[in-house]
Amino acid sequence: MARNALKVLSRVRDMAVAQARRDLATSLADEASRSGRLDAHRALMAAEAEAATPETLAAFVRWLPVAQAQTPRLQAALAEAHASTEKSQAALVLRRTEAKAVAKALARQSEREAQVRQRQAQAALDEVASSRTGMTSMPHSLTKY
Repeated sequence: MARNALKVLSRVRDMAVAQARRDLATSLADEASRSGRLDAHRALMAAEAEAATPETLAAFVRWLPVAQAQTPRLQAALAEAHASTEKSQAALVLRRTEAKAVAKALARQSEREAQVRQRQAQAALDEVASSRTGMTSMPHSLTKY
């Protein structure tokens, strides 16, 4: 049994869309995680600054530069995750567009096949009708003579 190439391509495109959705979900989860880490880091810095007392001030002063140095790294990681999410979104749009194009081609092909079947059925009906009346394929006006 021969396979329809467009149906195979459609299945491949559908699988590509599903993979792009999974990739986007992974990117979104990573971005949310990195955003959460940055938010938690900022909250920790604010809490430590607020909790600093004269007794803990020396430790806070030693810790603060380390914490401040971590902030740009966390921001960069979040920006990287955001860029990955945007890339995944663009890939999903592209995969969906490709799948829609194949679906349209399949619909056109099905329509053409239906038209061929309809013409064949009509030709068979015409042949049956002409054989029952004993007529040939001559025009009606010529069969009177």
